[in-house]
Amino acid sequence: MIIDLKLQKQNNSFPLEIFEPIVAQSFQDLAKEYSLPVDYIALSALWAVASLSGNMHTTELNGEMKSILYCMMVGPSSIGKTKAYDLVFGDIIEPLADRLYKEYITKEKDWEVERMRAKANNTVYTEPRPVRIIRSASGATLEAITKYASTNHAGFGVYFDEGKKLYQGGSYAKDNNSVDFWNNVWNGKTIDDLRKDPTLENRVTNPAISVLTGMQSKRINEMFNKQAVESGLLNRFLFVSSDYVELNENRDVFSQKSRVCVYWQSLIEHLFSIGVYYVEGNPRWVKFTDEAKVLFNTIRNRITAESNVIIKNRREGDVSELLIGYLGKMFAYYSRITLICSIIRNHKAPVIDVVDVQNAEKVFYYFKNQAVQLLTEINNSTQTDLEGKQLELFNALPDKFTAKDAADICVQLKCSNKYFLITFRQKYKGKYIIKADDKHYKKV
Repeated sequence: MIIDLKLQKQNNSFPLEIFEPIVAQSFQDLAKEYSLPVDYIALSALWAVASLSGNMHTTELNGEMKSILYCMMVGPSSIGKTKAYDLVFGDIIEPLADRLYKEYITKEKDWEVERMRAKANNTVYTEPRPVRIIRSASGATLEAITKYASTNHAGFGVYFDEGKKLYQGGSYAKDNNSVDFWNNVWNGKTIDDLRKDPTLENRVTNPAISVLTGMQSKRINEMFNKQAVESGLLNRFLFVSSDYVELNENRDVFSQKSRVCVYWQSLIEHLFSIGVYYVEGNPRWVKFTDEAKVLFNTIRNRITAESNVIIKNRREGDVSELLIGYLGKMFAYYSRITLICSIIRNHKAPVIDVVDVQNAEKVFYYFKNQAVQLLTEINNSTQTDLEGKQLELFNALPDKFTAKDAADICVQLKCSNKYFLITFRQKYKGKYIIKADDKHYKKV
């Protein structure tokens, strides 16, 4: 029984049809030009719309459809996670963010001059200090994120090139309550940053902070240790996993295909700009069509029924234990993704129609399939003492197989064809894999 590992991965690709055809084609061109996984680009684009939309849109379901996504690109080192982010978001907003910062610096200097003039004249200066508007942050500490979330009511996105940086940040790092911080933010719950010095305190009543981060495959278990899994942080992430992509040997660096299409750039610039002028408590209303409501309920109920199947068949120590909690959060994500799909289709005047509900369904099941694969690996690693290639090979092996099957899979994983036999004697034998008969092995 031979398993074609490459074929399995190709069958579960991001549904690019949720984007305009010109955008989908542009993402494929970018992936080819820069030798990147196209799913990384699509994930970064989905997150970009969520992070810029934040609190700016609402529906009759209110907080159930908040534009908050936690996304993670999982893959080996230097595969191009940051490049994917830059192509569809970072490079587009950089000049806009620079202009905003310069305007803030000018206002800050003018404010300071007026304050000093009032002081010299022995008068009270009551003009509030200028507030810095941000629409995105890269690698910020949790204290900084809390500070700016309290004054940027539209919401913003945060990018980390390494997942473990989610745990960084001043006072939060002392008792690792950063996990609680991110759990609360995902729920849109109020953040109370209490301090010994009251002047340093911040309170965020309606946070809308989306997270995009990279994570090396071999470090995923360090990121999601037992504490992170039990706290529910793991359940809040949408994952995209990929291996290296073959390099483009015929790239034209001057080609227009090396830059994202104008349509996508305009969409990002529009969402960026309206967020700058967003007034707290005054979101745009996004209406459901009657047909969309019917289909939305049908799909939600089907998702619930599928989750019940897993609950009924739960086994201790099995990946089903992780899936139950994860799919609970995925259920909430279906609503959020529906709103985001409607914004992608019509960012100036979104209306949730049948096509948006259908697109959200495709995205939901894509992420569900990605999660099942990754959670299986995480569960196997926490339930065993296997690591690295030992664990990767164990996950790839079918329940029953021959030595030749194992050798072929080893080659696909870029190991020696004798790697299984060596590892069987050293690690697998008796504990994880046994001999079923003269020709076959079987997982315990």
